[in-house]
Amino acid sequence: MSLLRVILGTSNPDVRIALQYISINPTVSATIKYQIVSNTEGIKDNEIIIDGQQYSAWGNDDTIIYHIICARHNLRYVPYVEPEFYEEVFVYKNNVGEIVSELIRKPNPNYIRPLSLPASEPAPEPVPASESSSEPAPAPETAP
Repeated sequence: MSLLRVILGTSNPDVRIALQYISINPTVSATIKYQIVSNTEGIKDNEIIIDGQQYSAWGNDDTIIYHIICARHNLRYVPYVEPEFYEEVFVYKNNVGEIVSELIRKPNPNYIRPLSLPASEPAPEPVPASESSSEPAPAPETAP
């Protein structure tokens, strides 16, 4: 059994899948424990057994497993992207003794800002060919 720390993004931005661990029975099957993490429905523990033709097709490409797990929950797999900020609710008593809650945004230390490439400069306007000139262009000078 090996412990995993893989988060799968899904086609639903409010749902992600956290792979927890995998137990492999070589050449036969793999049992994968994972959690569905939903912003609206909370966390649900799940388990899937991959065997037979799916296990044979797995090979070295783990994205096959990601697609199988997501499809089981009517979702599509998309790579997970760390959020730029986390939001936490801070609950405290104010001066009057009332319980107050405040939403606080904190920067995510795992967030990696996407590279922004410099904007390309527009190509210069082509210079229109001059009207037919009666004089020929001068010949280049040659060294003696």
